[in-house]
Amino acid sequence: MADPIPVSALQVAESLILEGERRGVRDMTARKLQKLIYLTQVYHLTLYGTAAFLDCIKAWEDGPVVPGVWHEFKAGRPPNQPITSKDVADPGKSDAVFATNDPLRDVVQKVLGDFGRYTPDRLIEITHGQKPWIRAWENAKSGGSDRIAEDDIAALAKKLARHLTHQFRPSFLQEIEKLHHSSGDARFVLGKMTLASAAGELSEALLLGAQKEKLVSLRQKLKEAAESISDAAGEPVPRFNLPEKSDLDQFAVELTEFAMEHRVR
Repeated sequence: MADPIPVSALQVAESLILEGERRGVRDMTARKLQKLIYLTQVYHLTLYGTAAFLDCIKAWEDGPVVPGVWHEFKAGRPPNQPITSKDVADPGKSDAVFATNDPLRDVVQKVLGDFGRYTPDRLIEITHGQKPWIRAWENAKSGGSDRIAEDDIAALAKKLARHLTHQFRPSFLQEIEKLHHSSGDARFVLGKMTLASAAGELSEALLLGAQKEKLVSLRQKLKEAAESISDAAGEPVPRFNLPEKSDLDQFAVELTEFAMEHRVR
């Protein structure tokens, strides 16, 4: 496949607004939209090795911002007023770009799936903890440029790559299904949810670049949850007790995918 051709940051924003609305995102404020645009850039670099757009991203107090898009949707709008499809100048044209650009569609859907439920304040907290914004913000406070360096975003993308490009193994899913249906013990269902929660915490910490001490603690929590569900099932569960750090990290991502399909409703 040829390298994806960058679109404008405004087109990315419109795709996030329209697809977010279809997915039930009701709090797409100007602040939230800006963080999702930035994360779209990070994910696009992670998954495809190219930028989604070439517009400059700047480090403002509330996190990464594309100024042109900010002024397009923020002018005259109360801070907490959601942006909807009615605010998109030409929804049909925007949807045509979205429908025909497979990489953009893939990335926007992943970003909304991972971060669409987060509040604007939580997204600001996430981006404040990542090196691209930190470096640009510190530089700006010292009298330098507030532009977030493309190399810093690319470095973050490289770090995240192995946590976003995993392949889920059908055989693992089949083993879990087999145990689920063969066990009538309520402890197994509770254990499965505990395991999913532990895996979700570790997966998110890896994605957001948590400190080493937190990762060590969450890996231990995942191992304990794995041992607990194995005991509840009454037989070993494939790959639940994993000795290697990298295997635990990969397992956390895979089990998070499983939990989204098999969570208790």
